[in-house]
Amino acid sequence: MVEAGKIIDMLDKELLRDLKFHSHAFDNSSNGKMMLSMLFVFAKHYSDDLSDKVKRGVRNRAGEGKSGGTPKHGYKQVQGIYSVDTHNNNHELIKTAWHMRAEGTALPEIAKYLNDNQYSKYYTTDDDYRIMKVSPAASVKCSTTPSILDG
Repeated sequence: MVEAGKIIDMLDKELLRDLKFHSHAFDNSSNGKMMLSMLFVFAKHYSDDLSDKVKRGVRNRAGEGKSGGTPKHGYKQVQGIYSVDTHNNNHELIKTAWHMRAEGTALPEIAKYLNDNQYSKYYTTDDDYRIMKVSPAASVKCSTTPSILDG
Protein backbone atom coordinates (compact mmCIF):
# COMPACT_ATOMS: atom_id res chain seq x y z
CA MET A 1 0.00 0.00 0.00
CA VAL A 2 2.99 2.27 -0.42
CA GLU A 3 1.53 3.58 -3.67
CA ALA A 4 -1.73 4.51 -1.90
CA GLY A 5 0.21 6.45 0.72
CA LYS A 6 2.17 8.26 -1.98
CA ILE A 7 -1.03 9.27 -3.77
CA ILE A 8 -2.59 10.58 -0.54
CA ASP A 9 0.67 12.42 0.22
CA MET A 10 0.62 13.99 -3.26
CA LEU A 11 -2.94 15.16 -2.60
CA ASP A 12 -1.86 16.65 0.77
CA LYS A 13 1.04 18.51 -0.88
CA GLU A 14 -1.34 19.65 -3.62
CA LEU A 15 0.75 18.03 -6.34
CA LEU A 16 -2.53 16.46 -7.45
CA ARG A 17 -5.67 18.56 -7.53
CA ASP A 18 -8.35 15.88 -7.98
CA LEU A 19 -8.57 12.27 -9.12
CA LYS A 20 -11.20 11.44 -11.71
CA PHE A 21 -11.90 7.95 -12.99
CA HIS A 22 -14.59 6.46 -15.18
CA SER A 23 -16.72 5.40 -12.22
CA HIS A 24 -15.54 7.71 -9.39
CA ALA A 25 -14.16 11.16 -8.77
CA PHE A 26 -12.20 12.10 -5.65
CA ASP A 27 -11.73 15.75 -4.81
CA ASN A 28 -8.86 17.04 -2.72
CA SER A 29 -10.85 17.40 0.48
CA SER A 30 -10.90 15.46 3.73
CA ASN A 31 -13.99 13.50 2.59
CA GLY A 32 -12.50 12.77 -0.84
CA LYS A 33 -9.23 11.51 0.69
CA MET A 34 -11.16 9.42 3.22
CA MET A 35 -13.18 7.72 0.45
CA LEU A 36 -10.04 7.15 -1.60
CA SER A 37 -8.27 5.65 1.43
CA MET A 38 -11.19 3.32 2.10
CA LEU A 39 -11.18 2.09 -1.49
CA PHE A 40 -7.43 1.48 -1.28
CA VAL A 41 -7.99 -0.61 1.87
CA PHE A 42 -10.78 -2.63 0.21
CA ALA A 43 -8.61 -3.22 -2.87
CA LYS A 44 -5.70 -4.36 -0.70
CA HIS A 45 -7.96 -6.70 1.27
CA TYR A 46 -9.40 -8.18 -1.93
CA SER A 47 -5.92 -8.73 -3.37
CA ASP A 48 -4.55 -10.35 -0.19
CA ASP A 49 -7.64 -12.54 0.22
CA LEU A 50 -7.44 -13.72 -3.40
CA SER A 51 -3.74 -14.50 -2.96
CA ASP A 52 -4.49 -16.58 0.16
CA LYS A 53 -7.22 -18.53 -1.64
CA VAL A 54 -5.02 -19.27 -4.65
CA LYS A 55 -2.15 -20.44 -2.43
CA ARG A 56 -4.52 -22.67 -0.46
CA GLY A 57 -5.92 -24.17 -3.67
CA VAL A 58 -2.45 -24.87 -5.06
CA ARG A 59 -1.38 -26.42 -1.74
CA ASN A 60 -4.49 -28.64 -1.61
CA ARG A 61 -4.04 -29.84 -5.21
CA ALA A 62 -0.38 -30.57 -4.56
CA GLY A 63 -1.37 -32.52 -1.44
CA GLU A 64 -3.67 -34.64 -3.63
CA GLY A 65 -0.81 -35.28 -6.06
CA LYS A 66 -2.39 -33.04 -8.68
CA SER A 67 -1.16 -29.91 -10.35
CA GLY A 68 -2.77 -27.19 -12.38
CA GLY A 69 -1.97 -25.86 -15.80
CA THR A 70 -0.58 -27.44 -18.91
CA PRO A 71 1.94 -30.23 -18.38
CA LYS A 72 5.51 -29.39 -19.23
CA HIS A 73 6.95 -30.99 -22.34
CA GLY A 74 7.95 -34.58 -21.63
CA TYR A 75 5.11 -35.10 -19.17
CA LYS A 76 1.42 -35.86 -19.53
CA GLN A 77 -1.56 -35.32 -17.30
CA VAL A 78 -4.24 -37.95 -16.94
CA GLN A 79 -7.11 -37.29 -14.51
CA GLY A 80 -5.17 -34.43 -12.89
CA ILE A 81 -2.04 -36.45 -12.17
CA TYR A 82 1.26 -35.76 -13.95
CA SER A 83 3.55 -38.53 -15.07
CA VAL A 84 6.53 -39.00 -17.36
CA ASP A 85 5.40 -39.26 -20.98
CA THR A 86 6.89 -42.47 -22.36
CA HIS A 87 4.87 -42.46 -25.60
CA ASN A 88 7.13 -42.42 -28.66
CA ASN A 89 10.12 -41.81 -26.35
CA ASN A 90 8.93 -38.22 -25.74
CA HIS A 91 10.59 -37.83 -22.36
CA GLU A 92 13.98 -38.87 -23.75
CA LEU A 93 13.55 -36.54 -26.73
CA ILE A 94 12.94 -33.59 -24.42
CA LYS A 95 15.84 -34.57 -22.15
CA THR A 96 18.12 -34.64 -25.17
CA ALA A 97 16.76 -31.28 -26.37
CA TRP A 98 17.47 -29.81 -22.94
CA HIS A 99 21.06 -31.12 -23.00
CA MET A 100 21.51 -29.77 -26.53
CA ARG A 101 20.37 -26.33 -25.36
CA ALA A 102 22.63 -26.48 -22.30
CA GLU A 103 25.57 -27.22 -24.61
CA GLY A 104 24.73 -24.17 -26.73
CA THR A 105 23.01 -25.82 -29.69
CA ALA A 106 21.03 -23.35 -31.80
CA LEU A 107 17.22 -23.40 -31.52
CA PRO A 108 16.63 -24.26 -35.21
CA GLU A 109 18.80 -27.34 -34.78
CA ILE A 110 16.88 -28.40 -31.66
CA ALA A 111 13.58 -27.88 -33.51
CA LYS A 112 14.88 -30.00 -36.41
CA TYR A 113 15.93 -32.77 -33.98
CA LEU A 114 12.46 -32.85 -32.37
CA ASN A 115 10.69 -32.77 -35.74
CA ASP A 116 12.91 -35.47 -37.25
CA ASN A 117 12.13 -37.72 -34.28
CA GLN A 118 8.37 -37.02 -34.49
CA TYR A 119 7.92 -35.42 -31.10
CA SER A 120 4.26 -35.73 -30.13
CA LYS A 121 2.20 -34.12 -27.40
CA TYR A 122 -0.65 -35.67 -25.42
CA TYR A 123 -3.93 -33.75 -25.54
CA THR A 124 -6.50 -34.49 -22.86
CA THR A 125 -9.30 -32.95 -24.95
CA ASP A 126 -9.33 -35.86 -27.37
CA ASP A 127 -7.33 -38.28 -25.20
CA ASP A 128 -4.77 -38.87 -27.93
CA TYR A 129 -1.32 -37.90 -29.16
CA ARG A 130 -0.66 -35.59 -32.07
CA ILE A 131 2.63 -35.09 -33.84
CA MET A 132 3.76 -31.61 -32.96
CA LYS A 133 5.58 -29.47 -35.52
CA VAL A 134 8.17 -27.65 -33.43
CA SER A 135 9.33 -24.23 -34.59
CA PRO A 136 12.64 -22.76 -33.41
CA ALA A 137 10.69 -20.37 -31.16
CA ALA A 138 8.67 -23.24 -29.65
CA SER A 139 11.83 -25.26 -29.08
CA VAL A 140 12.67 -22.80 -26.30
CA LYS A 141 9.74 -24.19 -24.27
CA CYS A 142 10.95 -27.73 -24.88
CA SER A 143 14.56 -27.08 -23.98
CA THR A 144 14.57 -24.74 -20.98
CA THR A 145 12.88 -26.82 -18.28
CA PRO A 146 15.52 -28.44 -16.04
CA SER A 147 12.83 -30.39 -14.13
CA ILE A 148 12.77 -32.73 -17.14
CA LEU A 149 16.06 -34.19 -15.96
CA ASP A 150 14.48 -35.52 -12.78
CA GLY A 151 12.14 -38.00 -14.46
